[in-house]
Amino acid sequence: METTNVQEINSENSISKTNNEKTNTPTITKDNNKNVKPNSETNTIKQEPNENYKIINDTNYYNYFSESGDIINNNIQDGDTIDISGTITNKNFNINRQIIFTSSNKGKIINGTIKLTEGASNSILSNLTIQNSQYNGIGFLLIGASNIEISNNYLQMNGFGAYGIGATHSNYLKIINNTIKETPSSQGTSHVPILLGDCHYNTISQNDLEIIVQSPYNHYISLNGIYLSNHGTDLIDGGYCNYNNITNNTIKGYDSSWCYTIQMMGNNNIAANNNVSGGHRGISSEGNNNQLINNTIHATETGITADDNNTIIGNIINLNDGATGISTSGNNVIIQENKITTTNKPGITIMGSNNTLKENNITTNTGYGILLQGIPQNNTIIINTINSNGIGIIFKQHSNINRPNNNKIQNNFIKTTALYAIDAYQSENTTISPTNDLESSNGTGDAAIRYSSTNSGGYTGPISNKVYNLTDETYSNYFDENGYLK
Repeated sequence: METTNVQEINSENSISKTNNEKTNTPTITKDNNKNVKPNSETNTIKQEPNENYKIINDTNYYNYFSESGDIINNNIQDGDTIDISGTITNKNFNINRQIIFTSSNKGKIINGTIKLTEGASNSILSNLTIQNSQYNGIGFLLIGASNIEISNNYLQMNGFGAYGIGATHSNYLKIINNTIKETPSSQGTSHVPILLGDCHYNTISQNDLEIIVQSPYNHYISLNGIYLSNHGTDLIDGGYCNYNNITNNTIKGYDSSWCYTIQMMGNNNIAANNNVSGGHRGISSEGNNNQLINNTIHATETGITADDNNTIIGNIINLNDGATGISTSGNNVIIQENKITTTNKPGITIMGSNNTLKENNITTNTGYGILLQGIPQNNTIIINTINSNGIGIIFKQHSNINRPNNNKIQNNFIKTTALYAIDAYQSENTTISPTNDLESSNGTGDAAIRYSSTNSGGYTGPISNKVYNLTDETYSNYFDENGYLK
């Protein structure tokens, strides 16, 4: 059945989402404390002993489960509660019944996995501790199980392929208020705390996730923090993930090119009010109509990357050397009211068309404020504030016949110590409004603009068809330190 999805951002930065069928998707509301408030409270587990209440420990485990972890006969039935007592070691739990799985007295599972299949839909996993260093030793593995609540658990994984929570073909999950730590395996690889493939309409909220890489494994890879993945693994099928809410999580990644603290592959997802740090990319959005709202981001390469029709609003992005604030090759992207601080890379890089950059506050040291690179067209840059020692807004062509074209710059405030506040020399048909407030070392107003022959407001000579002899010795005559044409 075709499902329509409507997402609105009101004047208070609230995100509301409605569908023509019930989705259990929460409304996300930003308050002054950046709290996310689900529509309903988390389920409460009532632990009252009765014939359906099973206390399981390392000794009586085989009364209920086989050697392989399957339920024996009907010893556990729909509606039962399993309460883990003490420490249970090297034992798995394969659940195909609707149950409550918990621990009321700080029980612990060592080197074991709780696996839920379709028959376990509508179950609850809560207040559990799992430590797993086994190969493919996942904490919770969900295959075709939907409407599962996973809350208030502590998971520590350090086996190869040991994901904290892994789910495939599972929808309407509530993954709330869990602590998951991934430490290096003996092979030196840290894995994904939360991995979903082909999973839809899920809520991932208020979790504390950390990817820990330490000596002697500093040179090994670490993987994404929250990963909505189109790529499969040994145990989890890949598939685009749609209509998921990732909200109010704290995620600490690691400086590895494999580590994006949040990686969303799919459409109509929301990442809001998260605090992410340490990863190669902060939030990577590969899909249409995703919303990235009010996140606090620190990353080592790029704060946010986004695809077509994405909305990027109200994010705070602070970056160190060599990192770009927001980068998109997508079209029809809204980039609005973000606060971005970089050092020697651009605050925003645009490579697509029909995008709107509005009311952003960008501070850079030597990096560009906004870079339009390649052949972007019909972009609107309006009411932004840029303070920089580098050029405020600059256009970089792909070639003399493939240049940024038909872009508009108006009502921006740009103050820089560079020669130009706006460098439009490598663009065509750029409209630069006199309503911009510009200041550079070359002067104010029109003196702070470098025009091309086809831009409104000035002339610096025709496009040439000269051929240049490029060698290692002459490279710096034509390209800057970032590889862009001068």
